[in-house]
Parts: sequence; C-alpha cells; structure tokens
Amino acid sequence: MNNHYWSKMRDAEIVRPDVFEYSHFQSSPEQGVLADLVKATEQHKRFPHNLSGRVVGGLLSMMVAWTGARRVVDIGTFTGYSALSMAQSMPEGSEVHTLESNPESAEFAQSFFDQSEHGSKITLHLGRALKSLAQLEGEFDGVFIDADKNSYPQYYDWALEHIKVGGFIAIDNTLWSGSVTQPEDDKRALTLDALNQRIAQDDRVENVLLSIADGLNLMRKIR
Repeated sequence: MNNHYWSKMRDAEIVRPDVFEYSHFQSSPEQGVLADLVKATEQHKRFPHNLSGRVVGGLLSMMVAWTGARRVVDIGTFTGYSALSMAQSMPEGSEVHTLESNPESAEFAQSFFDQSEHGSKITLHLGRALKSLAQLEGEFDGVFIDADKNSYPQYYDWALEHIKVGGFIAIDNTLWSGSVTQPEDDKRALTLDALNQRIAQDDRVENVLLSIADGLNLMRKIR
C-alpha cells in the first residue's frame, strides 16, 4: 500500500493508524484482477484513498455471499473495487449495476471488468447517479452507497424503495473523519450526521454504524 494512502487514512483518525494498518494486513488479500486494480489505482489515480479498501471490500464480498444476493447496486464506481469485490462472490447470472459520473474513472474501471472472469456480471452506468437510478428496474438484494455525500439522503430513499425485505444497504464514509460528532459548518458532515440519525430512527430498517475505515452504516430492511 502506498504512502499517500496510509497518510490519508492517518488523517481520518477513526481508529489508531497502527490498528487500521493491522486490520488491513490481517484481512484476506485481494487476488487476481482485483489485486491488479488496487496496484493500478495506487499508481495512476490522483485519489487512491477513495478505494473502499480491503476491510470494507472484504465485508461487502462476505455480505453478498451470506445473503445469496443476485442483484445489487453499487452507487459510486470510482475504479471498480467495490463492484468487483461483490461480483466475485456472486453466482453466475448475477447482476452488479455500478454507477459512475466521471468518464475517466468509468473507463479505468471497465478495463478491469473486461479482464475479470466476473466482469460479465457487472454493468457500468455512466452519468449522474440519480438519473441512472431512475432507469433501473425491478427489485434488488442490496445497495452499496459511496458517492457524492450531499446526495446520500436521496440514494438512501431510492435504496429503501427498491431493495427487498431482508436486503442490505451499506453506506460508506458515515463518520467522515469523526467530524459527524461536531459537524459545525461542514456541509457534508451535517448531511451525514442528519442521515445517521434518521437511519437510527427509521423503523423500516435495523442498523449498526461500524467504526471501520471512515465509518460504514450497515442496515437490513425489515419491512
């Protein structure tokens, strides 16, 4: 892992940097094309810390396997890490719909999907996320949200309407480097704090807000 990535994670201060690093290296490593994607992102992208990372990616991979998910939505492709992490643990014929607004990131991600034996499960939708979501049809088993923070409430609304009872929603960066505890004038922190409080009071889901990476709010739709 490059120094830029670790320096950024130290800035987050959600957990001690040495504990974060320990958790990373004591988790199952990426294999094959996913490992190549990580290396290429670190070398060529300006913001490698935007990767979901091994701990979050590993959890997503396990969740789709545990739940038997066959249709999931990945809001915020970046370089394709989260989409490929889920696809590799889903059976043949499954669908991962991943949404990205940046053409450069979309092209980068698609190049790795094309190399992967799991790439045929992934459909990349280029454009504004809310517009792409409006074009998706049917019911889904899970949604991972890691895109524009100020639009998180709208993404959450869409997810609740379109996942089945028993399905999962996972929202990344929900601790926002710890600033959600005192959001003050940070618009994104204010948005995330309000959403976290809203989720905790929403009787349609049960949730746990995990203090891993930059915070992951994980929930199951119960009605």
